[in-house]
Amino acid sequence: MTRYFKSKKILRRKELFKYIIILIITYLSLKFSIYFIHVTKLFHYVFMSNKVEKITTSITDKTFNQPLNILEVNNKNNINLSSNPVFSSKDKIVAEIIKPKIYIYNSHPLEAYLENNRTVYDMDYIFKDTLSKYNVDVLVEDSDINNFLVLNNLDYGYSYIASRHFIEENITNNNFNLIIDLHRDATRHDDTYIEINNKPCVKILFVVGALNSNYELNYNLALTLNDIINQKYPNLSRGVMLKKGPNVNGLYNQDLSDKMILLELGGNNNTEQEVINTIELISEIIGEYLYGNQSI
Repeated sequence: MTRYFKSKKILRRKELFKYIIILIITYLSLKFSIYFIHVTKLFHYVFMSNKVEKITTSITDKTFNQPLNILEVNNKNNINLSSNPVFSSKDKIVAEIIKPKIYIYNSHPLEAYLENNRTVYDMDYIFKDTLSKYNVDVLVEDSDINNFLVLNNLDYGYSYIASRHFIEENITNNNFNLIIDLHRDATRHDDTYIEINNKPCVKILFVVGALNSNYELNYNLALTLNDIINQKYPNLSRGVMLKKGPNVNGLYNQDLSDKMILLELGGNNNTEQEVINTIELISEIIGEYLYGNQSI
């Protein structure tokens, strides 16, 4: 009788073990399937982008704010912009011959800050004006990316597909020294606030997608800029975030160029002035870096 019950227990344990193995295999299969679908869909749009409708209309409707004029900002909103060029007039004459060129665009152009309904798209033009003090040319992408999504029946999750369409066209026709996809984070004010030289500023964050087989090149670029920025202004950068895995874009169009960075400029709880103060700091660093490293 005792032997009978022992054999029963052994059988139950074997059955339980078998069910556990089946559950584990089922879970892993589902997880892999979700990841496979995500990657397949992403690459479908990446490599079939010739099938999407081309939009070249500039941003002129109410969806976006008009580009900011830096003098107008000063007059209307009492925003202080210091003038501190690092090059002498002699340097400027030489720089005109080999002036670096940057391309700035926004995969999420409607990401806004705390006040005045200013967006990252508006900050593109602040960047452009500030970098001009350091003899750097900037091309700002002003095509209507959201309209592109609507016309091609793509939801917000495919914003990088929309921006890719314009990036490919511009990098084909230009030799950029640096390409910046400008974003702002969504987090607490304390996470993105820092005071530097008695001025309120925002912290920045670099994001690199590891789905790109050559992501190490973008990763090294981000690490280099991150180190230079933190050497001059400790803790101004929150670091470099490497993104990969299920339900993550993991590409961010960085397969198109090894000179591309995704930059999170502050967060949704930062003010416009805090953002502009940081733009001044990192524009100076980017200018010095580009003139010291023409090939990047």
